Amino acid sequence: MHKMLQGKPNKPQVQLVWLKRDIRTHDHAAFKYAIEAAVKEKTAVLVVYAIEPNIWLDSDTSCRQWKFVEDCLQSLAKELKNAFVKTLC
Repeated sequence: MHKMLQGKPNKPQVQLVWLKRDIRTHDHAAFKYAIEAAVKEKTAVLVVYAIEPNIWLDSDTSCRQWKFVEDCLQSLAKELKNAFVKTLC
């Protein structure tokens, strides 16, 4: 049996943080909970940023806003790497 399938059936293998608009980590309740749960359960944290097409296709949205989000995501990746968290970007 694969290692990921062994153990308690209800034990999470990963803590998921789904970011949409709030990319902050310092006061993000779900992010804090995921980190605490990951430490307690000895699991990983998967941080996903969801791009909402309806927002980015809106006529009020500009390239400047997308650049700001991109910069924030790069800062988040750097912050996580500095905290010894493995990232994919």
